Amino acid sequence: MTLVEIVIALVVLGLCLIPTIGLFNLGYESATLSEDRIYAETLASRVIEVWNGRTYEALLEMVGKPDNTVVEAVFGTDKKQDWFERLPEYARNLSVGRDFFQGTLEVVEVDKGLLSLEVSIRWTVLEGGMKGETRQFKLLAFRSREDLSVDSQEGDTLE
Repeated sequence: MTLVEIVIALVVLGLCLIPTIGLFNLGYESATLSEDRIYAETLASRVIEVWNGRTYEALLEMVGKPDNTVVEAVFGTDKKQDWFERLPEYARNLSVGRDFFQGTLEVVEVDKGLLSLEVSIRWTVLEGGMKGETRQFKLLAFRSREDLSVDSQEGDTLE
């Protein structure tokens, strides 16, 4: 083989490897965004679980008063629980991301006897070690008064 053939082979190999390396980078970015979204979904579900366990009257008092401390409250509660140590690694990693994720819980009275709980989790995507765009995940749950009936003629009904 001559030197020219070796150079041509290296150029062809280089032209094939450059797009392949770009695909690895794209795959890594997609995996990172996916992981962040999973964390946000898990965190939002946990917040809904904690707050949905409160009484209807306690939630009614929160109407019009967004709570921006729901993420910190969930982490504080989780770390006190014995089961927290038995969680899979990705779930425990949420506690490391406490400062990475911010969340808000807003309670809205949709109709008489029906509340919606909306959890909004925000995080900033890191690009090359620097802050990039801010992403958001929202989870919505509904809570009705215990004595609410949809088709009752005697009590309150939904319109």
